[in-house]
Amino acid sequence: MNYKVNIKLQENKEHLKAYADVLLDEAYMVKGLSVVDGKNGLFVNMPQKQGHDEKYYDQFYPVTKEARENLVKAVLDEYQHQIDKTQTLETDKAKKEEKQEAEQEQKEPEPKATKGRKPKEPEPEEEMGMAM
Repeated sequence: MNYKVNIKLQENKEHLKAYADVLLDEAYMVKGLSVVDGKNGLFVNMPQKQGHDEKYYDQFYPVTKEARENLVKAVLDEYQHQIDKTQTLETDKAKKEEKQEAEQEQKEPEPKATKGRKPKEPEPEEEMGMAM
């Protein structure tokens, strides 16, 4: 089976890491899978809907163990690819900012030297004859 996975990373969520939509054999679209970080690592939840009995039921699920493993692998592989891509972009952005800062520092003129003289300090008012 051919899988095309679209990942939407989720930031600032404790356990939810991403949502995924999967196109199966360019014929069927499954929306609403989620990548979750659990006690034993990452796993994929199938899309669910709450029933009248308040329980949640999968709206889509692979029928065989092999089909589930293949689908989960496709989703987690694309999730990892998106994480790697994001980290690379952030690293590249940080390097670019560092380079721009270094170039800016080189362009800024250095402060003029005072040629060994101290700046004159203002005298207190009493010493200047301005006491009242």
